[in-house]
Amino acid sequence: MLMAYDEYYASSKTAGSVASLDWTEDSIKKTLNEVSADKLVLGIPFYMRYFEVTGTKVTSSKAISMQTAYDLIQANNPTYTYMESDGQYKISWKSGNKTCIFWLENSDTIAKRVQLANDHSLAGVASRRRGLEVSKIWSVINENLD
Repeated sequence: MLMAYDEYYASSKTAGSVASLDWTEDSIKKTLNEVSADKLVLGIPFYMRYFEVTGTKVTSSKAISMQTAYDLIQANNPTYTYMESDGQYKISWKSGNKTCIFWLENSDTIAKRVQLANDHSLAGVASRRRGLEVSKIWSVINENLD
């Protein structure tokens, strides 16, 4: 099981993706040097890390579910910035003197993660953590997994 998440974690000094796609693929390639593809299952995140940044310093960080991310988007009218190498949208907005940021996990990013498993002929995918996904994610996985 390759737990391909927590690239940026709760105590990270800078804000970033829980698992950018380029970092995930690099992790797969490194692991395949040690484990055969037919025995490797890719762990994918169903959560994001919400950061609050003041100046250049991360002052707060917490894990959020997909639904919470959608609720934050609805409530805050954020800026969407597509981060090409991450394969994700960076969502951000100002709140007083702080900037609120997270990298969006959604059906598109989950489909891309499943495609990485397919591209490398992995045994399958698993998730962290059930209950943090929206229900649509299961059909995305079923429709995309070879």
